[in-house]
Amino acid sequence: MDNLTLPESLSSQLKEFQRKLRAVESVTAAASAFCIMAVAFALLYFSDRIWDTPVIIRLSLLLCGAIPVLYLVYYAVNHVVLKRRDFKALSVLVQKHHRKLGDSLLGVVELSENSELSENVSKELCSAAITNIAEKTKSIDFCEAISRKSLKRFSVWSIALASTLLCLVLFTGPAFRNALSRWLNPFSSVERFTFVKIEGIPGKITVPHGEEFEIKCRLAADSTVRPQHIKYKVGMEQVRTVPLSKDTTVLKVSGQTKPVILEVWAGDFRNDVKVFPVHRPVLLNLEADVKLPDYTGRPSTKIKISGKTFNILEGSKYCLEGKIDRDLESANLADASGKITILPVRGASFST
Repeated sequence: MDNLTLPESLSSQLKEFQRKLRAVESVTAAASAFCIMAVAFALLYFSDRIWDTPVIIRLSLLLCGAIPVLYLVYYAVNHVVLKRRDFKALSVLVQKHHRKLGDSLLGVVELSENSELSENVSKELCSAAITNIAEKTKSIDFCEAISRKSLKRFSVWSIALASTLLCLVLFTGPAFRNALSRWLNPFSSVERFTFVKIEGIPGKITVPHGEEFEIKCRLAADSTVRPQHIKYKVGMEQVRTVPLSKDTTVLKVSGQTKPVILEVWAGDFRNDVKVFPVHRPVLLNLEADVKLPDYTGRPSTKIKISGKTFNILEGSKYCLEGKIDRDLESANLADASGKITILPVRGASFST
């Protein structure tokens, strides 16, 4: 028996339904993917406004944006392109929405695809049944069976998020590009962008044990936002606020006896200074190597210095050699005029 075929009108209706269903599902998948990525990026952008987002959180946000997107791409390619729904699957979707059809649409589709009809089955009756259902469905819009709720929801979210990102690009371009770079490459060493830029605050500082110390800082010339005050807190002490007079200020910190963290912030600027209190070095020995004037006829001599001053013959030349109780990183010599000279050091010794 020759195979039965669907009327051109019914076949066209199903093909149109298939095309629009694929388009709706593809756009919905793209919109949802964009929403997920935009939200993940926005979380990092606003997190960077509060603190220096750690690498682990940046990596988590990248994965949160990438993994669902990869799954949606796989789903779209697999179900929309590679494994397209056949007429049977499409008929089931149409019947779920247009319940008055019952199972008739699926029945005629199965009849048309059945190549092994029994000899006892009348081809004319089957063809008439198919024609009858085709006539009944001419006035039915199969595309009404396509659910657009998800599409509308994700479209609204996509427009809102796209508008937000556009505003961020237009009004906070450097911060947007910085956050995007840190999001796409969470392991990079790109520093967090801040609208407030303060200079003079180190990452760590060594201070005299138990003695009050100061940190001079200033507002950078390229600071986008120029706050009027800076706040800081050391350890468990209370928060202090100092004004930025002519874009400069001094942070006065009480004496510390153990390592602590000095927190400094203003606007979106945040910096944690590691404070290491150490005892002042003890001078173990200080000598002056004195070269007397030539007319004396006497050789060079060394004078041990035990006080704050020492006396030498006018016209003599001398250099100082000293040793303290620990290895030195640097040593400076200040004369009466305030001029500072950097001295060479070797271990715990220094000389002029």
